Amino acid sequence: MPIVKASIQFESLFILTILWLRIVLSYCVVGALLVALSAAYFQEANTALIISIMFSSLIIGIYFAENTRRKTGLKQYQKKLHQQEHLRY
Repeated sequence: MPIVKASIQFESLFILTILWLRIVLSYCVVGALLVALSAAYFQEANTALIISIMFSSLIIGIYFAENTRRKTGLKQYQKKLHQQEHLRY
């Protein structure tokens, strides 16, 4: 029985880790969009600008993921996401 309980805890931890990463990576996608738009505007790839935008979006994503984890809790956040599934068309 302890092996089954440990495997359930591992699966739960894995799912919550994936949810935390989804929050972080959603901000990284916004950062990547900003990088693409800035590269199109300046018509060149500025390495310092790319690194600073992506690093900033990563830090913001980590901040909001940790803020969600501390205030709401990842399990509660996951329940809220599942409750919104009926709103999708």
